[in-house]
Amino acid sequence: MSTLKEPRIISTLRKPRILFIIVSMFTFSIFVIFQEKNTLQKFSLNGSLRFDSDEIATITISAGNNYDDNDDDDVDDNDAVDESKNKEDDDGNVPEDLVRDTDADDSESDGNDEVGDVVSILAIENSASSCTKFEHSEKWLAGPRMSNSNETDMSEELALSLIMGGMPRDINNGSDDALGQTMCFEQSRIRNWEPLKNYHNITSANPDGVASESANTANHSIRYLTHKLMLLAIHENQHRPAKTEALARYGPDKETSCTPETRWDIGKFDFQCDPETKYIVAEMGHRNGLGMVIKTNAVEPFFFSLMTDRVLLWNNILPSNFFSCDRKDWQCSFMPMSPCVLTEAEMKNGTVMSSEEVIQFRKEGKLPAHLEDERVVRLGTGNYREEPKGIREVFVRHINALFDRKREVDNAMISSDASSESTPKQLWNLDPATLEMVKNEILDGSSDSYHQWFIWGPGLMYMLRPNLRLRTRLDQVIEDSVPKDFNPNKSIGIPIRAGDKCSREQRCYEFEKYVQVAEEMGAKRRNQTSNIYDTIVLTSDSRDMVESRLNYTSSHPNATHPDFPFRFLINENDTMQGHGSPQKYQSRADDIMASTLAAMKMQMLAETVVSNSCSNFHKVLAGFHVSGCGMAKEPYSESLQSNDNPQLRMRCFV
Repeated sequence: MSTLKEPRIISTLRKPRILFIIVSMFTFSIFVIFQEKNTLQKFSLNGSLRFDSDEIATITISAGNNYDDNDDDDVDDNDAVDESKNKEDDDGNVPEDLVRDTDADDSESDGNDEVGDVVSILAIENSASSCTKFEHSEKWLAGPRMSNSNETDMSEELALSLIMGGMPRDINNGSDDALGQTMCFEQSRIRNWEPLKNYHNITSANPDGVASESANTANHSIRYLTHKLMLLAIHENQHRPAKTEALARYGPDKETSCTPETRWDIGKFDFQCDPETKYIVAEMGHRNGLGMVIKTNAVEPFFFSLMTDRVLLWNNILPSNFFSCDRKDWQCSFMPMSPCVLTEAEMKNGTVMSSEEVIQFRKEGKLPAHLEDERVVRLGTGNYREEPKGIREVFVRHINALFDRKREVDNAMISSDASSESTPKQLWNLDPATLEMVKNEILDGSSDSYHQWFIWGPGLMYMLRPNLRLRTRLDQVIEDSVPKDFNPNKSIGIPIRAGDKCSREQRCYEFEKYVQVAEEMGAKRRNQTSNIYDTIVLTSDSRDMVESRLNYTSSHPNATHPDFPFRFLINENDTMQGHGSPQKYQSRADDIMASTLAAMKMQMLAETVVSNSCSNFHKVLAGFHVSGCGMAKEPYSESLQSNDNPQLRMRCFV
């Protein structure tokens, strides 16, 4: 007759040293809770999660990304993810290979394994119960998660500043780190705040009804301020759900038990975020050129996320041809869209909006009712022509919320002197009159003068924030390329899109014609500004175009035009790949993306830029330039398609 086998946990507990370990750890946990009691009372925040400690004791941690390293050109942008990548079943349960089998008969083990089992179980339970500010869920910790890139330069201080700093008056620095993640130069209008008086001459006019110079300056200042606040509205929407958790992990009253990085293999910028957070997950194409992809796929999702108060994430499950790092997604080159991280199953199994539902959302300005309670909604349809109903009013609502100090979590990082009535107001403490002008600027629509950039641009500025590695690389390009005597107000940017573009989308010029464009534009701008233009910032995907400048360089022995009055600024290390087809990038993809972003940054050095509207990338570049992202205080941009000289007007084929 067989006898019932005593459960392993009972036999384990009978051993004296096991009982000693249990009693010791229990006593220690009570001591820690008692010691931290006063600290926890100082900082009580809403939104904490609850653990089921009985269940978590059975989980073995399996964290991190499960990215497919195969860069398959035959994978459609909207193809479904292979079922084998999903590490949870349809009910969200953790599979057997991730669960510790506490009933298994392991006759090979010695007593030390049993001690380890009990100790690790108790450690998990103690860590779960001692964190009162924010507790992570069992499912999120077990993963697998769609983790953010864990860059070595991402410090706790920077992570906290990015998450808490979307509202300009918080942490008393005017959102400096949040704005500093953009492509914009440090001295740009986007990254700097102006005195309130700069905005209040907007109604000034000469007796003949023509706006005075001070009125034009005020109009420009309001435009740049509005771009800045729209950008911050997006930043705040993307980071707000992580604030409670960020304060628990990195705040001034943080608890060590709320710091899960080493215990659970969680990156410094990986956050579960508030449990009520909802998401929109959008697909990013990777077959067309960068300009076309971000114009088609990246703009509208930002609108929808603001309109629904949802966090926007890119679907990073499928690899992208644009990138070659191990992740093969947008974080190879760019900052995470949000600190909020979904599990792989949540991202994969989100409810997909049909094309009809997207069109309905666009026309009615609200999410279809049956999708409102869905935690994750997936979006796959592109749009770059229509503006969703009510998006301008939504931007105004989010901007007004940036200056609302009634939120408990947001107030937590405001220093006492920042809110003191006796302290002089900082430049970012905007008054109601200025906020009203921002509102009118958004609702009026008259600033939408360049390819709808005014309303579409802030999302792209947010999306194209270089990650910390690429930022260092771009800064080095600028340092190596720009001479000490460079003056942006005497510079003309000539970006040249050639290569494969010439065979199917536009009539291309020889280099001599671009030289003529620069000469005539220099003369025109000299009459307008009195500046003497002496520098051409030259960027191109074509090596022939870049090397042709040597004919106009006086120091070159074979120069055919040694008396040419301009000098050239180029990026000596540009890849100049000659095409915009990401399928051909392969192992060079990250270098090509770095060169592409360096070209954009180089062009933003110049006060005046002559772009080519046949190129979607040039439209984005010009939009960044005129939004106040560049080095010059009063940037000027023209398109080749509207050149004053009919002989120099570019003609597009499509």
